[in-house]
Amino acid sequence: MKQHSVLLATASLLSSLAGFAQTPNGPTSDEVIALEKFAVTANRTLQPLADIPQRVELIAGDVLAETQTNTISDLLKKNASVDVIQYPSGLSGVGLRGFRPDYSGVSQHVLVLVDGHPTGATGLGSMSALNVERIEVLKGPASSLYGSSAMGGVINIITKKSSGPLSGFAQAGYGSFGTYEGLISMGGGNPDQLDFDTAFRTYTRTDDYRMGNGADWTNTRFENYSGTLRLGRNLGEHWRLDLDTAAFLSRDVENPGGLTYGDTNWSYADWDQWSANLRLTGKLGDHTPQLTLHRSLERYKNYEQPEDAPAFLYYIRDTNWAGLSVQDSWQIVPAFQAIGGFDYQLIKQDYLSYSTTGSGARVAPSSPNDSQDVYGVFLETVTKLFDDRLIFNAGARYDEIELETRPTPYATTLTPRSSSFDTFNPRAGIVYRVTHDLRLHSTIGSAFIAPTSSQTAGYYDKVVGKQRQVTRGNLGLKPESSDTWDVGIGYDRSWLAVDLTYFHTTVDDKIESVYLTNTPAYRESTYVNASTALQTGVEAQLDLDFSSLVAADSGTWLLNFSATKMIDREQTLAAGTSVIRNVADFKFNTGLTWHHGPWRARISARYVRGMWDNDYSPTLAYTNGKGGIFEYPSFIVCDAFVSRKFGTRHEVSLSVQNLFDRFYYEKNDYPMPGLSFFGRYRFSF
Repeated sequence: MKQHSVLLATASLLSSLAGFAQTPNGPTSDEVIALEKFAVTANRTLQPLADIPQRVELIAGDVLAETQTNTISDLLKKNASVDVIQYPSGLSGVGLRGFRPDYSGVSQHVLVLVDGHPTGATGLGSMSALNVERIEVLKGPASSLYGSSAMGGVINIITKKSSGPLSGFAQAGYGSFGTYEGLISMGGGNPDQLDFDTAFRTYTRTDDYRMGNGADWTNTRFENYSGTLRLGRNLGEHWRLDLDTAAFLSRDVENPGGLTYGDTNWSYADWDQWSANLRLTGKLGDHTPQLTLHRSLERYKNYEQPEDAPAFLYYIRDTNWAGLSVQDSWQIVPAFQAIGGFDYQLIKQDYLSYSTTGSGARVAPSSPNDSQDVYGVFLETVTKLFDDRLIFNAGARYDEIELETRPTPYATTLTPRSSSFDTFNPRAGIVYRVTHDLRLHSTIGSAFIAPTSSQTAGYYDKVVGKQRQVTRGNLGLKPESSDTWDVGIGYDRSWLAVDLTYFHTTVDDKIESVYLTNTPAYRESTYVNASTALQTGVEAQLDLDFSSLVAADSGTWLLNFSATKMIDREQTLAAGTSVIRNVADFKFNTGLTWHHGPWRARISARYVRGMWDNDYSPTLAYTNGKGGIFEYPSFIVCDAFVSRKFGTRHEVSLSVQNLFDRFYYEKNDYPMPGLSFFGRYRFSF
């Protein structure tokens, strides 16, 4: 009953806004410049945002440019309603709709793509933030299109594609904690011959950062180097070929360990990620075919730093991704479109471990080498009726997945094994336009996340102290699955967009580690499908151009607001029911932007309340020595940005992060930086 009351109240509010928009005192469509919004993530082809039943948050390029950061995770958490786990070392991940953020691994609850293809990264910390044109955040299940990992949603990072006269910029910046940046970016060309985009960046912090409590935190320095190159050419009138490459190289990235450990538990890493993607697109009558090949390699090298001994290489993890995608968008009649295709993906992980004595001797890794083969076919349809007032989306995907543990040097107790499963995931959605500006939308669908090869076919055998510890995979392990439905109401005009959506998700067969035996001498564990979860909540979004209300030109004053309020976020484990960790009860992002002549300015805020986590600190400092779970202190963090152009070529800017010097963390015991400043000079050509 409460849900229906909220929707009715919102409908009344939006109807009132519609009435206001028609009065002489409110902006009219003739007074502003309409910016049509499109998204490609919702059904793997470009569609008007107002025709999409799913909730999609768009982070536009100008907002990204006004966000001071070198990481994808910062771009997301500061501009979209997401949950975050983030460490000073760069390890980070985001969650959507009540799913706990995953910061590492090849099977996660939110799928991250670049231009619609897999990133080839195990976390956001190894991804380049260069040449990003916009980011689309699709909320809700998308396994019917993308397969595994798209349970909470999909984040699609869209990169720049330039043509025409050569243009670009060179940029240099310096700021707090000895942070400096060098960046050059350019693009252009003739599409019938060759067009391109390229960028190179170095971003380094040479000093330890200061936290919001005024104390410096040692071992928080890093060096990042990144580059991108895109080459494209039209092949006749109807075909086009694009090659995209990217590299992200991190050197001496320090991980201080938890704050309560002091300076005795730190390490550092070198973290590299390379990727290449070749895409052929065409136009054959009513068909738009597309072929994509992708290849990537991520290498993570971890070094331990003992308190009174030289650092040593502890382990190396290589993750190889390769795959192809074939799809076609067929506009059968003006009112009916079908998008179908085939995806293949191979993921291999290899591990090397070294003795903790620092001798450099190889030892058995804690995880076996493994691989994952994925074959998927999908079909999505879009039907538009009654002059586009009623829009139906329906689709499904079938996946076959094979998981395998492979021979692993020095792992003498490992017997390579394999397991396989198949899964079918449908989805449907509807948009109904009550008026041209007021619309109702709803979706229903299922999703899944594949277990890892180690969870199904792995075997670990090691001795810790006087206890032998054995972990066996479970060949009968099923994928985690979810069912979601949502319903929402939206109002869209050229100067105003409002949306309110309620979502309801149930999760089954959640994977949990359980002990089969646990004695002082011997412990044996395995993985089982033992838990469930319920995740419900309300999402709200507002985008407002109120320039004409203050007698300014369109686009001068912009306000955006995005929020999520969780109603249920509980999981049922073997030990009982508990709150889902690292998912906020309530969070919002808001930003106020001013553009006037050569000036640009933006102030933004992010609020998080009701986040729970386990107390793993050595003295159980966060639970007064009791242990267990505890609630994070709520926080609001504000940032500011201002820039001025001098002529057409010169621009200076200043960014202020954590404006009020708040002491806060995105992961328990790992505080984020306090107040900081960063100045830039840009020369455009």
